[in-house]
Amino acid sequence: MTPYETLVQLCEEYLRPLSHWTNAAGDTALRGGPGLSPVFVPPLSPTEQETLAELVRMARFGVTMTLAEWQAIKADAAGLKAYLGVASPTAAQTAAATKAIIRVLATIIRD
Repeated sequence: MTPYETLVQLCEEYLRPLSHWTNAAGDTALRGGPGLSPVFVPPLSPTEQETLAELVRMARFGVTMTLAEWQAIKADAAGLKAYLGVASPTAAQTAAATKAIIRVLATIIRD
């Protein structure tokens, strides 16, 4: 499934069906595709726009979990990405990264 197909499904589940796609210059809603962005009629409210931004991130990363699960591990994922950029991490940073990995994996690998 492409990120665009994933986003369509996520929007239908957590937001509302999108009306169509637009191809505005420089528009890059999802990487690895033609640069299309979803259009909603009527336009999204500010709260719905925040939800859409989360759904786009989920589709971009190919995440298969609920929106609530994604939001719960979003900070951990960002912290792990930052940790990779640290040349000489401290023991405390490594411990925090290890705990973040455990939380992310516990969310992804459900019992």
